[in-house]
Formats: sequence, C-alpha cells, structure tokens
Amino acid sequence: MENTLVLQVEKYAHGKTVFTSIDAGSPWINDWIERGYKPEGGLFQMIAKLGYVQPVPVVPGGVAVRSIRASEEGKVVETVNSMFGWARLKQGFVQKGKVESAPFDEEWVQLATLQDRILSVVVAWPAVQYNKLFGGKRGYLGPAAKVPEFRSK
Repeated sequence: MENTLVLQVEKYAHGKTVFTSIDAGSPWINDWIERGYKPEGGLFQMIAKLGYVQPVPVVPGGVAVRSIRASEEGKVVETVNSMFGWARLKQGFVQKGKVESAPFDEEWVQLATLQDRILSVVVAWPAVQYNKLFGGKRGYLGPAAKVPEFRSK
C-alpha cells in the first residue's frame, strides 16, 4: 500500500522534491535510499510552553492507565513491535534507558490496559544530549502505539 501511494506522489511531483519521514532505526531506511531518497535534515522540533494543567481525559470503564511493571517489559515490547510491524523496541529497553537516559525509569513508560491486555503504550524519553548541551529540560515521546480496535476511543 505504501509503495502504491509513494508511486502516485512521485508521478504527480513531476521531477520536484518529494519528502518522507522515517523513524530512526527503521529497517526500511535502506529501501528508501535504494529508491533514490537521501537522508536530509530540515525537520523542525515543535515546542509548546504549557502554563496550565491539562484536564485529564475520561478513561473508559475498566481501563487502567499506569506505569509499566517490571514483569511486563516483554509483553510491552511484543505489543509495540507488532503495532509498528518491525522491532521498534528491544527487550531490556527500560534498563538501558535507566543507564543511558537518566532520569528515565518505569514512570516514563505509560500503558492503558483492560484486565491483562495492553491497549496502548507511550514511552517518554528525556532529551539527554540536548539537555546536557543547552541546559534544557526537553524530552520526546515515542514510540506511541495503540491496538487498532481501540483507536479513536
């Protein structure tokens, strides 16, 4: 499906520039390079200063929103990777994050669950290098994934 869409975009671009964005670490980066695309900078980081507390969204009955438990890492990795279709997370990412991205810990990995089923995952990371270089307090989200039948709910 992606290939069909890209072919249509390339056809209508008539020799002009076509832009696509690919997650860092994606196994498809080389496929895009072989197709003639080249890695190039130019994305902007968007920042919003939030001077107020956001209202907490209503969570459907029975759904729990909470941090990851140590025993769930394998299940989280499996769930996220199945939703992305490739290895977006690897077993051991929590411990690696604690070592390489302090103050990262289990609180930075949030799940929405219904009974024992993971419905949604979002991982937040501190932007360690940026914060170190510029004295900032930035972070980023990703991966963020939701089981298809629970999207828009």
